[in-house]
Amino acid sequence: MKAVDRYLYRHNNGTYYYRYTFPAFLTHTPFEVIISLKTKDIYQANSAILSLRIITNRIIEGFNTQTMRKKLKTLSEADLKMIVRDYIKECLKRIRVQIQTGNDYYNALAEAGEESPDLKQINWIDSKAYLTPNNFKYQKGVIEELEDSRDEKGKLRFPELGEVEDFNESNNPAIENPSQYEAISWLYLKHDISSYVSEGATPYKKLMKGLKPVFSYLEYAQLNEKHGDEENFKNFDDWCEVQKAAYTNRRRNIALQPEKVSYDNSKILSELLVHYLDESKPQKSSTTTIDEKQMQISFLIELIGDIPINELDGIKAQKVKQVLLKFPSNSKKRYPNLSVKDILALDIPEEQRFNTRTINKYIQGFSTFVNWAKNNHHYKGENPFSKMSIKTTNKSKRDERQPFSSDDLIKIFSSPVYQGCAGNKNNQRYMAGNIILHKSLMFWVTLIALFSGLRRSEICGLYLKDIKIKEGIWFFDINEEGLGKKAKSWSTIRELPIHKKLIEFGFLDLVEELKGKGEERLFPDLRLDLTDSYGDAFGKKFSYFIKIKLDIKGGNKSFHSLRHNVTDAIRRAGGCPNDIAHYITGHSFNESVQSRYGSKPDLIRVKEWVDKIEYPEISELLQKTLVKIKQQNAS
Repeated sequence: MKAVDRYLYRHNNGTYYYRYTFPAFLTHTPFEVIISLKTKDIYQANSAILSLRIITNRIIEGFNTQTMRKKLKTLSEADLKMIVRDYIKECLKRIRVQIQTGNDYYNALAEAGEESPDLKQINWIDSKAYLTPNNFKYQKGVIEELEDSRDEKGKLRFPELGEVEDFNESNNPAIENPSQYEAISWLYLKHDISSYVSEGATPYKKLMKGLKPVFSYLEYAQLNEKHGDEENFKNFDDWCEVQKAAYTNRRRNIALQPEKVSYDNSKILSELLVHYLDESKPQKSSTTTIDEKQMQISFLIELIGDIPINELDGIKAQKVKQVLLKFPSNSKKRYPNLSVKDILALDIPEEQRFNTRTINKYIQGFSTFVNWAKNNHHYKGENPFSKMSIKTTNKSKRDERQPFSSDDLIKIFSSPVYQGCAGNKNNQRYMAGNIILHKSLMFWVTLIALFSGLRRSEICGLYLKDIKIKEGIWFFDINEEGLGKKAKSWSTIRELPIHKKLIEFGFLDLVEELKGKGEERLFPDLRLDLTDSYGDAFGKKFSYFIKIKLDIKGGNKSFHSLRHNVTDAIRRAGGCPNDIAHYITGHSFNESVQSRYGSKPDLIRVKEWVDKIEYPEISELLQKTLVKIKQQNAS
């Protein structure tokens, strides 16, 4: 993340984050909290940071109280960090509601041509909730000091709460009751909101509009003091209530007026698709999601034609759903020379058709596209794909692919691939013999998957330059650099230590041998398929191996089942932190913002847990394989 300000950071995808390091408390060491502000708007981010700084200061002041010191002694470091992080996140929810309220407020006023009448409705400068500390007391002379020292061109440092001295009546008897004018002047000068945005920018203009109530009240207070009309003088709260009532009446009148929104719904689907994909590109480093969106909407265009989006209705949506129910999976592979129209003319067997999950994925993709068009004023009316998904049984994703059982693993590693085959020809590889093809594709891809948790595409797409060493640890560098690589999401980009068992089997020797031959890829025999992937071809080989040669059937088992075996092995090891477990398998870990957007887990820690992946049921078989390979190499 790139630092924008002292506590404000910007992620590569444009989202802003609050980042603060809490100091050491008693026996607790310093710790860092990173919170997503969930906005890509710099002005809203600065507004939220302003409030979070005050909240953070109050937390620190609270820790220094005698009561909290006693409680801190009973808390672990992890508990303290979790409590602080969750509290700040809850406060941020309230701040975001205020920001949204302020935005809605400005939009309504802009439509009505009104000026902002109510300070309480303005999220940018909510003095009561955030800018004024608890038990605020005005100190005499501070306004004059601020007026003298203020630099109009410079950016004022946000004040620490400790800078606000309590009002001492005995030392300042002349100002027991400071006027509202003095208090509001202090507030505006001390917390110079306007310095947080560029002058001339739209948010700056909104800020100036929002500060008009402050100026109005100052004028009101000065006028009252001048004429001495103390009997009818309203304090700040009462004055706000009067303004709020006036605002409510005007807002009620605005609500009665019909909404005027213009729609440009004449654009054709292919034209909108270009803009849709352009907006998706900054959101993720991975191209997989963008390719999937393009594939889905291109398929929709093939089904109903490249029509103007205003012609999309419920009848056409129902037609699309009926097609999906009868359409074959892997159509480009099964029918590479047929158009969609030709495929629809075929009688597709039910077992070859889209499953329910795939159908719902397409419908959701169409619905997301239409919602985007609605939000960008290209489509008017109800979304025809809304609530069209097919209901499924309550089946978890994990149940869709089962791990290989102990008996299955024994079958795999008792096979000629690992215990000796008749030769290198196709009809000899699965026949029992004395030759172990320990440099073959089937031997290594399966073994790497079982001791790493890498996906099939990640393993088959490896280049020799992706095998690296750092801090004395060899690792797989999983990235998007090179043909045939597509990261599923940001979490798949990782540095995964190589299991000690793979090194024991001679993996590094294989890498050096391939480099000596001038190869670039770890598995040079694999070729790109129609989807620009190296993994699909091996997937067919593996399915043939386990289902035809080993008769492992049922339970919806495939190469992906090996990843479930890895997950189970990590679970059996016991005590693996969730962020490490998710990192190993390349899954996102949403319970912690820091684990997702902070630095990667330490390579040494990850290596420790990777090496704990073990399979007792096949340990003897693997040892036999290793002995046979050494004997084979020696002869």
